[in-house]
Amino acid sequence: MASTLTDIPRAAAADVELRVSGLRLFPDREATLDFELRTGEILVVLGRNGSGKSQLINLLAGVYPVRPGTVRYGDDDVGRAAGLLRLRQRKLGVVFQQPALLRGLTIQENLALPLRLAHGAAGWGRRPPRAALREEVAQLLALVGVPDCEDCFPHDLSVGDQQCVALARALAGNKRVLLCDEPTTDLSLDKAFQVDELIAGLVQGGVLAAAVVCTQNLETAFRLGSRFLVLGDGDQPGEIVHCPCRDTLRAHPAFQRLLRLPSEPLFWSEDGREKRFAGGVRRPGA
Repeated sequence: MASTLTDIPRAAAADVELRVSGLRLFPDREATLDFELRTGEILVVLGRNGSGKSQLINLLAGVYPVRPGTVRYGDDDVGRAAGLLRLRQRKLGVVFQQPALLRGLTIQENLALPLRLAHGAAGWGRRPPRAALREEVAQLLALVGVPDCEDCFPHDLSVGDQQCVALARALAGNKRVLLCDEPTTDLSLDKAFQVDELIAGLVQGGVLAAAVVCTQNLETAFRLGSRFLVLGDGDQPGEIVHCPCRDTLRAHPAFQRLLRLPSEPLFWSEDGREKRFAGGVRRPGA
């Protein structure tokens, strides 16, 4: 019988889910990344366009070769091409700026494809029954708040609902770590809030072990982040600053420089910037 999202055992809170050592974002920049992401943490990566956010996601996902440096998920090394496919099928989910759903396939078919791949990677040796796949797809869609759309095509859904389906696709196969590259860029305020809360809830509830979220939006950053990276550009190209908490982030000069740049993408509205972000935006219970 297929495993469900709720019966997968999770590691202890002290376990390291992602370890990055000596990773260089760009060949012509000397700064390197060194950090560990532990179970239950969400690392938010802040930076403007061109600072290296998408580059980082592509490196962490193994889309670009990791050279120099190492990226490891538990015992799996992204730099080893032989195990990369299995890593993506078993441990690693990715959500991009655009949903990138296959338009010629129904939502059911879009989600059944990665589920079949995940089952194969688990060594089951045969295709899961169609009824079991449909049940797993229904669970995923209910989990991300877009139930009963299995027989729809992507163009039948709003962009926000498509992004929720893309999140469900990234979760297919009981992934441990989620990588998100500005997943709320094109969404309305309400739908962006929904996606943020979904990601936070998945980690807090143990469905996901940890997540990395790149964003330009400070509300998303403060809503989700337990730790932060600030990638510099402009006057500080190649700067990489690690902040272990919100208070450290708010006080750091790199964050203050980010606030002083033209800031339309950084806020949902122009009202009350100083008041709202002097103390940060906290989600309930943060």
